[in-house]
Amino acid sequence: MNDDTDLTDALIARLREQCPDLVSVEEADTTDPLESFRDTTPCARVYYAEDGANDEPDAMGRRQSVSQIYGVWLVSRVGEDFRQQRKAIRDALFGWQPVPHGALMAYKGGKVDKIVGGYRLWLEFWSVDTIYRPASRTVTV
Repeated sequence: MNDDTDLTDALIARLREQCPDLVSVEEADTTDPLESFRDTTPCARVYYAEDGANDEPDAMGRRQSVSQIYGVWLVSRVGEDFRQQRKAIRDALFGWQPVPHGALMAYKGGKVDKIVGGYRLWLEFWSVDTIYRPASRTVTV
């Protein structure tokens, strides 16, 4: 399992490295990337979508398994450009291990969010299990 509690930067770095045809890969800063990034397509926007506990904290309350879900928006031209970029993103993330000896990235699903003027906004969700460890604190036994 991974120790980092937010892997957004790692996902961005991975997509930049593995998907050279994407004009830009950034952290999402809007919920409508199609309107904002039409001039810089194909592009991807990554965001931390949600997380949830997999189980109870360990006996000492020092760590807990957390499943994280990340969203990846792909904005591209409809047609072959979209298919190629979607495949590149999937190839880059499926089975990728963000942290050595950690959990593997798993595909959760994808869907069309919007199609406008020959551009498609595709949204995929990816999950990975992590371990949350709070900052150091004194534990009284």
